[in-house]
Amino acid sequence: MAITIQREKGVTVLIVDETFVSHEGEQEFDEKSREVLAEGVDLVLDVSQVPFIDSRRLATIVICYKRATEASLRMVVVGVSGAILETLRMSRLDTILDLVPTRREALTRLRQE
Repeated sequence: MAITIQREKGVTVLIVDETFVSHEGEQEFDEKSREVLAEGVDLVLDVSQVPFIDSRRLATIVICYKRATEASLRMVVVGVSGAILETLRMSRLDTILDLVPTRREALTRLRQE
């Protein structure tokens, strides 16, 4: 899986690609997200390269969100569209997760709060 980690002024951006929907991708995401959250910085999760998501990967994102909030960190999800957005709406997770269209908006939000 190609997970890209970028650090931008006190915020970590975790970019996942289409292999996130595989079992191996899920495991790598879990490991990398734990590492990033252990650093104690807010997280932007960029899923713009992921075409769809199943319930298992959705649970992985929710677990990451839960870990962030338990550590008093914030997590914003960007690049959500199409099938992923519909899945989040159907599960009502769009009311729980902080979703914004772009990375720039996410970084602005995290820096303002």
